[in-house]
Amino acid sequence: MPADSPAFPPARAFAWAWGFWTIAALLGVLLRWHGMRPIPGFEYAYTLHAHSHVAFLGWVFNGFFALALQVFVPTGDSHRYRRLFWTLQVAVAGMLVAYPVQGYARESIIFSTLHLVCAGVFTVRLLRRNVARPVARRYLVAAFACMLLSGIGPLTLGPLAAMGMRESPWYLLCIYFYLHFQYNGWFILYLIAVLVQRWETAGTSRAVAAAARAWHWLIAGTLLSFALSALWMSPPAWVYAAAVAGGAALLIATVLLIPAVREFRHALGRPVPWVGPLFACAALLFAVKHGLQFAGAWPELALIAGQRTVVIGFLHLIFLGIVTPALIGWAMTFGWLPVSPTTRVGIVLFGLGAVATELTLLMPAALQIAGTHLPPPGATTLFAGAVVMAMGVVMIAAQHLYRRR
Repeated sequence: MPADSPAFPPARAFAWAWGFWTIAALLGVLLRWHGMRPIPGFEYAYTLHAHSHVAFLGWVFNGFFALALQVFVPTGDSHRYRRLFWTLQVAVAGMLVAYPVQGYARESIIFSTLHLVCAGVFTVRLLRRNVARPVARRYLVAAFACMLLSGIGPLTLGPLAAMGMRESPWYLLCIYFYLHFQYNGWFILYLIAVLVQRWETAGTSRAVAAAARAWHWLIAGTLLSFALSALWMSPPAWVYAAAVAGGAALLIATVLLIPAVREFRHALGRPVPWVGPLFACAALLFAVKHGLQFAGAWPELALIAGQRTVVIGFLHLIFLGIVTPALIGWAMTFGWLPVSPTTRVGIVLFGLGAVATELTLLMPAALQIAGTHLPPPGATTLFAGAVVMAMGVVMIAAQHLYRRR
């Protein structure tokens, strides 16, 4: 492509990310409705695959792609990512169509593999040529390493299934391997890389120094805390020790980052209404996440932490409480989303739905720890939370479309 080709705007990449996020939210409503009023012939697992892949790859990966164009790609290089981006969209759209129809089968695997290959190309291209500052680059490299490492999990599922081990604990552990290094590695470390890049660009030395000190502990904690995913298997004592060590390392990293959080405003540049509370929510739940991981490493709580609703609630806490507010905050900071009454109402609705969902999923486990037992989460409450969240996302999407007309 000629060197004078027009730039590929980050706002366009983010618009596609929000479009896929809207679809994922609506699929979430459909899944919750099926949980409340079963739909004849509806393949829940197939649609769940579509929902999760579109949320991970259509929303988060595309959002991260937009952030890379804005923060890490050298000026004048964005056009080199255009074809790669559209190929990624073809892959996500293909998964959106294929998974609800067939689940894990030939076409869905082809599109998933296409996205994985493109993600590898994106990784190599960005790491070869970027404007990341020294400390931000450390986080960026670690984030991409976790993203690529997580791919080992899905790649092992086929061989395990062929060996008749689909119902074995190892099959589920491979899924947890993927989820762990996506949620706790790729998602978290990439967002920190963006934040540290802004600090380094602004010359905020105190925040940068704190992030540099925390890096080693975050990496150690991310690696060791995978042991948490195996505690439900009643493993040897050394696995429990690794889980405790991982949780402790994450708590130490959180404490070391406190001076950086105090300098947070320097990363945002000009003040934008509502952005501060969004990042404050993400920062608070970042600390809560690490506290929960440390608590869940102890044998007395490990069985409760391994309950399905608790696992889902923890994953939603990261996805809905840390990643999504951070992405919305950056989008408003960079002008990709307008700071308008519609956006504000949409954010409030999304937040209310997310809180209702989290309380429904996690409250029974919290009361069980306190010695009180409740029945499993109510499908009606989960459906209501999904509807309210989707209303907020759709409102912002509709405004975004109207604004681009």
